[in-house]
Amino acid sequence: MDTTSLIDATAAPIAELGGAFYFADETAARGERLGLDVFMFYCLGRGGVLGDVDAATVADAFRWFKPSLVETWWTEGRAVADPRTTADAYLQAAHAYARRTFRATEGLGPFCAAAEQVVAAAPAGRWPLVDGYRHLALADDPVARAYQLVVVLRELRGGAYAESVAELGITPAESHYLMSPDAFELYGYEASEAPVVTDELVERCALAEDRATQLVVPCYGVLDDDARLAFLDGVRELAATADVDVEGVAD
Repeated sequence: MDTTSLIDATAAPIAELGGAFYFADETAARGERLGLDVFMFYCLGRGGVLGDVDAATVADAFRWFKPSLVETWWTEGRAVADPRTTADAYLQAAHAYARRTFRATEGLGPFCAAAEQVVAAAPAGRWPLVDGYRHLALADDPVARAYQLVVVLRELRGGAYAESVAELGITPAESHYLMSPDAFELYGYEASEAPVVTDELVERCALAEDRATQLVVPCYGVLDDDARLAFLDGVRELAATADVDVEGVAD
């Protein structure tokens, strides 16, 4: 399997796996202990890796949300809890999710080694959430470590896709509506703000996906044949354990 095929085969399961802990009941309960509801915990926890920044910086990094919604979550949450401290707590929630969900196997070690190479190869200063997560220490145990890396890999692809969308002149609302029309209003938009879906818009969004893959090829390109196989096997294993659709990574 070449580098591009590996990226294409694992992008969707990584996206689903990496966000699976966000709104889990146990994650919400951890946030409530800090005085944050599940949405404020998500915003401060995920965005807190950027530091104690302003809401506009977080909204730009999140990209797909309506900025006014991010501003509300960030401002209200920041009045209750410190963003950096919350980011640490959010990562602990991810670790706890992983330990509840996945099992330790010999395959996770090689996966972690490969995933760490990919994350280390990401360009500094290009995708802020990736930079922020790279400042946080990796978990020692293989299950939590593997999942933490998946979370960062999700941000890697997300940052590349956001860059591609901007290059092609697609608005965040247009891109999000095409990806998740049922969640459009959950991301802060009004139904009246839904874009008109044209063949040309669909084609541009497909081009953005292809462009995102090419942007991360240099990161994944550091893997040799054995490391690519270890990476693929690790994603297969995590996805199967979490009952995530493994279409494209099962063969």
